Amino acid sequence: MYRKLILIMLGMSLAILITGCESTIKPEKAAEDFASSIVFDNETGILSFTIPKGLSAAYSFNILVAGRIKMDDIGMSFHLFEEENDNNSWEQGKTYSHEFVKDSLLECIISFGVQEDSNSKLLTDTEIEIWIDENGNIHYGYE
Repeated sequence: MYRKLILIMLGMSLAILITGCESTIKPEKAAEDFASSIVFDNETGILSFTIPKGLSAAYSFNILVAGRIKMDDIGMSFHLFEEENDNNSWEQGKTYSHEFVKDSLLECIISFGVQEDSNSKLLTDTEIEIWIDENGNIHYGYE
């Protein structure tokens, strides 16, 4: 009788472990993973980055991508992925990309942060600013 009870309890414990084990990462790790995923190919003009996987549902991403491009011999501002950021519809694990006209990028600034959904406050240890210069070089600044 006790043996059967122990087997049932072990089975239930295993089921809880299997279904309850979500891979979660800390917000600081999400910031590091995001920064290391940014790629700009100066030859093709393609900017891409991947949204980290495993961040708890208690948090959301705040990602702003803006800068200036050459247009008719002047600099014109741009803002990318505004809808995703405004609607908080970033998909974890998805790679986002944008293709610029070849040699048109003057500068691009990517601001990244993780915020707690309960108070919409950015966690200061997750705020990162990345900028890409007109030569396609990526520079990292941690606030």
